[in-house]
Amino acid sequence: MINGTTVKAHTGSTKFGTYKVVTGVIREYVRRDIGPNHYTLDVVIIDAEGVEYVTGKGRIIERVEPVAPAKPEPVAPAKPELVSTGAGPEPKGIEFEQVTCGRCAGMGRRSDRGWGPNHKGICYRCHGACVVDTANGYRARMAFYKMRDARLGATWGELADGEVFKYEGRWYAKGDHPSLILLPGTLVHRHHGATTRKMWREIAQRYKGATLTF
Repeated sequence: MINGTTVKAHTGSTKFGTYKVVTGVIREYVRRDIGPNHYTLDVVIIDAEGVEYVTGKGRIIERVEPVAPAKPEPVAPAKPELVSTGAGPEPKGIEFEQVTCGRCAGMGRRSDRGWGPNHKGICYRCHGACVVDTANGYRARMAFYKMRDARLGATWGELADGEVFKYEGRWYAKGDHPSLILLPGTLVHRHHGATTRKMWREIAQRYKGATLTF
């Protein structure tokens, strides 16, 4: 066993009443001559209290695996407190008033006068969504988009690396998608939940065509 190994060994002598079993770390091996061309190796062991013991190599009972220090319990990072945007529970979204598309009767597809081949049969009024905004819903939606541009709008060049943003209806983190490289002046929207919920509340209070979802 190499120096630094933790072992359990017999020490002392039963004849003189000094026999004991100690657990300690091997500091070194010492050669002790016992006759012409004969020698033995003594082991110097130091216990946890720093007491030094010398015993024969053959008295080592076993190797003791050192006890690994207990790993600290992982601490979850504290979540930033969300700023309340109003009384009651926070909304999960906003819906704008809609009705069934009158052109395709809610089917989302229509083929007439050549529009089908040109648009793969998709209704060009609802774009396949089967519903369209009412007048009130359209006004509320446009007001929300205008407010979002003013409060969360930014350009690609203004974003920091790793910052989350929305572009063409999908969320990305800058730098996580090497194939997504935009011009520095391209308009995107930053991600900020508290600001977005506050805008939802304001639009729902001001316009008939908007309803909060919880």
